[in-house]
Amino acid sequence: MASNEKQFHHKTSGIVAAKNKSFNVRPQMSIPSYNLSSEISPIKEAILKDEIKVVSFDIFDTVLTRTVAQPRGIFDLCARRINECDSVLPERLRNDFSAQRIRAEKKARSNSVREDIKLDEIYEMLSYEFELTSITAEKLAALEISIELECSIGVPGSVGLVRFARALGKRIIYISDMYLPKTTIIELLKKAGAHERNDNIYISGECGLAKTSGKLFDYVLNVEKCLPSEIVHIGDHYLSDFKIPKRFGIKSFCFNEAHLNRYEKAILSDQHQIHPAHQRQIVAGLSRKVRLAEENDFDKVQRTIYQFGTNVAGPILFFFTLWALQETVAKNIKRLFVIDENDIFTYGVVKQILCKTGYNLELRYLHGSGQDWSLASITRIGTEEVTRITRTSPLLTIRMVSTRLGLQPELLISNLSRVHFNISDLDTCLSSQDILKLSLFLLNDQTIQRIILEKAASARNALLAYMDQEKLSDGLSFALLDTGASADTQIFLKKISDTTACKLNMAGFYFGINFRYDEIIKESYLFDTSSPSVYQAWGNTFISLFKAFRQIAADKLYDECSPAKLLHKEKDLTFATKYVSNIMKKGISSFIDEVPTSIYKMNPLEYRENLFEIIKLFISTPDVEEVDALGRFYFAGDQPLQEMTFLAPPLSIKTILASLFEKTDAKRRMLTFWPEASLLRSGRLIRAIIPLKAVRPFMKLIGSIPSMFF
Repeated sequence: MASNEKQFHHKTSGIVAAKNKSFNVRPQMSIPSYNLSSEISPIKEAILKDEIKVVSFDIFDTVLTRTVAQPRGIFDLCARRINECDSVLPERLRNDFSAQRIRAEKKARSNSVREDIKLDEIYEMLSYEFELTSITAEKLAALEISIELECSIGVPGSVGLVRFARALGKRIIYISDMYLPKTTIIELLKKAGAHERNDNIYISGECGLAKTSGKLFDYVLNVEKCLPSEIVHIGDHYLSDFKIPKRFGIKSFCFNEAHLNRYEKAILSDQHQIHPAHQRQIVAGLSRKVRLAEENDFDKVQRTIYQFGTNVAGPILFFFTLWALQETVAKNIKRLFVIDENDIFTYGVVKQILCKTGYNLELRYLHGSGQDWSLASITRIGTEEVTRITRTSPLLTIRMVSTRLGLQPELLISNLSRVHFNISDLDTCLSSQDILKLSLFLLNDQTIQRIILEKAASARNALLAYMDQEKLSDGLSFALLDTGASADTQIFLKKISDTTACKLNMAGFYFGINFRYDEIIKESYLFDTSSPSVYQAWGNTFISLFKAFRQIAADKLYDECSPAKLLHKEKDLTFATKYVSNIMKKGISSFIDEVPTSIYKMNPLEYRENLFEIIKLFISTPDVEEVDALGRFYFAGDQPLQEMTFLAPPLSIKTILASLFEKTDAKRRMLTFWPEASLLRSGRLIRAIIPLKAVRPFMKLIGSIPSMFF
C-alpha cells in the first residue's frame, strides 16, 4: 500500500474478532477472517484449485511490514538521522522533516497527471519547496530507502502463503500501490525470503496506474495473459485488495494480520505529546512484530495467550520494570530483591531487562510470601493484627485463618469451642457476624494469644536467619520490587526491624499503592492513593488478573470443570504448560528481546497513559478470543490456595438471583471477578438485558442489595 498522507488513515480496523454475531462486542466491518495456523485455510483451499494459475499478493502490510508502526515512522527515523549529523538542510526542514515529507508527497500527487507517483517525484517537490540541490534530494531519497530496508520485515503468515503457492507450482506476482522503485521492492522481498527471479512485480508508481481505480488490475490481466478466474489475489486493504478485484471476477481475500491491533494503537497514541514520535513508532511496531512472529502450530487459545504476552503484559511489565531499575540506580541502591509469591516469574522478567540496561545491580529473589512475613511480624495481638488475620480476600474460612497463623485447623477449632464458637466445616465461608466473633476471641483470649505469639516468634527467628543469610541487615541499602499494590512484605519487614536488633535500610517500588504507610519509603509506577479513582480501579483489577495468570503460569491451574479442586502434575500439568506457562512467558520475553537500546534511555513515566489505555481495553472491552482463552480459569484469592475464585464464570438469571440470598458479602463478590468477560461468556438473554458498559456497575449493585436488606 502507498504510504501517502491520504492513505495513512483509510485502512479498515481489522478482521472481525469472531463469527458469532450473538456476542455483544464492538461493531466492526464484516470482512471474512482467515486463520492460517489451521492446516487448510480458505485461502489455501482457493490456491489449491487446479484452475488457479497465478497467485497475486499486495506487498506492504500483507507480505511485508515494518518494525515501526506506520509509514510515518520511517520519516521520523529519517528526521532523527538528519538531526544526528551536520546537515546542510534548511532549519525549517530539519526541525519538521516528517511533516514536510508528507506535505511534499501530497503536493506531488495533486500535481501529477498519473494515478500514482514515484519517490523521485516526492523529493523533486521537496527540493523545489526548500531550494535543495539535486544531490541533496538524491541523498535524502537514498536515506529513506536505506531506512526502509533496515525496518522491513516479512509477515510470517503471508510469506508462508507465498511459499505454499510456489511449492504447488503457481506463478507468484506482486501488485502494490507504492512510490518506492521496483529495485527497492525486490530487495525488500528478498530480505523476507519472498522473491524469486521469475516473480513479476507491478508497482503503481512505475506503471502510473493504481489498484484503487482498478486500472492496475486491468493492466496486470493483460500483461499476464490470464483470465480473472485464474487468479487469486491476497491483500490487506478492504477496497483496493478485496472489493476492486472482485469486480473483475478475481477471487480475492482480505488478509490484514499486519494491521495494528487496538493495543498497538494504544501504544502509538500520544494525546499529551509527551514522548518523541519515533519512540512511539518503534514500541508499537515491535509489539506488532512479536505478535506476528507467533508459532504457526499455535491453536486459537495458545495464540490468544501469546498475544496477551506480547501486547498487554509485555509492554506493561517492561515499562514498570525499567522505571523501577532507573529509580533504584538514581537512589544509588546496589541491591534489588524481587518479590513474587507464586514463582520466580517476575524475577526472570526483571533479570532479562536488567541484562540489557548495563546497570551494576545485584538482583536477588526474595523467598517467602507476604503471609510468612506477616506471621513473623506479630509481637502482640491488637486490633491491627486481628484485622490483618481476619481480612477477607475475598472471603474467609477457618482453614485460611489457621494457615495465616501457622496453626493446625483442629487446634484453632478446639480453642474456639471453649467459647461456644462451633465450626464444623473448615472451608465454610464465615459471615460478618462470624468474623466479628472470631476477632473478639483473638483479641481477648489469652490462651490463643500465647499460642499465636509462640508461632510468630518461631517464624521470626527463622526469617531473621534468612535475612542474615541474604545480608539484609548489614546496613547497606536495598530495594524491593513487587508487581502488586499492597507493599505488605515491606511493611512486615519494617515491623520486624522495629522490634529486633535487625535494622533495615530499604526502599520499595510497586506497580501501584493502595494506602499510605508514612514510615517506609515506597514508590508506585501506575497509581497511588492520590490518583483518580478510575486509575486505581483499573490498576487494581489488572493486578489481580495478572496474579491469576501468574498462578496458572506457576502450574497452579484450576479448571472450572472441577470447582475448588487443585489440579496437579501429569496430564493437568501438561495442560497448564501447553496453554499458559511457556506461551505467556514466551510472549513477554519476545517483546522484551525486541526492545532496542534507544528505548531503555527514555523515561517510562511518559508511557503510563498508554499503559492505562491498554489495561482499560483489555478489562472493559475484551475480545471474544480473550474471554474464551482467559476467562475460564480459577485462581486463589488467598495464599493457602484453598478458596478459589472464578475469573469469569458465565452469568445467568439463576446465579444472579441465588447470590441475593447469600449470607456473606464475600460469596456475593465472588460471583464474578471479571464482569465484562463473564457477560461475554453468558447466554443471549443475559447479554440482551445487560449492556457491556453497564455490567460492572450492575454487579456492584447486585453485591450491595443484600447488605441493605438482610
